[in-house]
Amino acid sequence: MPPASFPVGVYRLDGSIEGLPDLIEFSPDEYETMGRYFESEKNYNAPLVNFLGRTWHLKIGTAHGKIHKIAPYLVLTNKDEANSVALETLQFCNERLGKPADQRTGLFVWDTSDGNVILQTGETAEGNVIGVFLTSRSVQNLERRPHAKTTVMPGVNMSMALEHAAMEKTERGRLGLDWHWLWFLPLCVIVLLLVERHTVVFGFAALNVAWERWSWAVVISPSAAFCLSVIMFSVVFPPCGLGAVGFLVAARAQWRWTLLLVAVILLFPIVTDVLIWGSFPLTYDNEGVPRLRMIPFIPWPSGGYGVL
Repeated sequence: MPPASFPVGVYRLDGSIEGLPDLIEFSPDEYETMGRYFESEKNYNAPLVNFLGRTWHLKIGTAHGKIHKIAPYLVLTNKDEANSVALETLQFCNERLGKPADQRTGLFVWDTSDGNVILQTGETAEGNVIGVFLTSRSVQNLERRPHAKTTVMPGVNMSMALEHAAMEKTERGRLGLDWHWLWFLPLCVIVLLLVERHTVVFGFAALNVAWERWSWAVVISPSAAFCLSVIMFSVVFPPCGLGAVGFLVAARAQWRWTLLLVAVILLFPIVTDVLIWGSFPLTYDNEGVPRLRMIPFIPWPSGGYGVL
């Protein structure tokens, strides 16, 4: 198991902000500029903090009174000094957290037992920036705001999306579903056995009937193209829909969208069956004479529902 993250002054991930002095919540203008990623999020400017023998600016992100993000940063005009501080910070993180899980120019990411730590450096108009971002794993359980605006630290071209993406990387192997696997796996079984099996069987039955009644005239029938498209979509959509459900749950999207998508998947065969039934091109009229349907549902199917 990876080590836990380190505190920054008196601030520690998942710690309570109760009793912490001199926290100043972001102003409306700051929220507008920096954005807010979660519905319950409150961000604060914290007092200057002593970290690695220097005085750093500090911002913290909280939800429900618990700290989920700690962001100390420095803006230095002297590049040599900035490089020195960056190396000292990198050495400290390596000693405390071990080898980075991911690294590239100006960016180092460490997985921790309680989330992750990111060290990022860069140059801005204000000077050379060194930023350390500690993010709690608890953010995965927070409800995200729709169309959340990217957060940017003053003078730092880096966003909260970066930290969340890095954290989610550690969970991507199992979709980040946590305990939601308990209902997601049975849902997959139900969809594959009931929905997907039905659409595949009905689709192949329709193609088999088309083969038995084959006429080259179908190549000029728009209804035939529509019917074939519906058959293909009916087979492809259920597993893709399950993937979308997993993504919504992993992204902690609002539950109404997840439930709506599940309902659509379960009711999907009813819609596709009707469309295939009404658009099947090689049909018979009421007198048993073969007809080529050019437009879906015209003429109206003569057989009972589902009879091609």
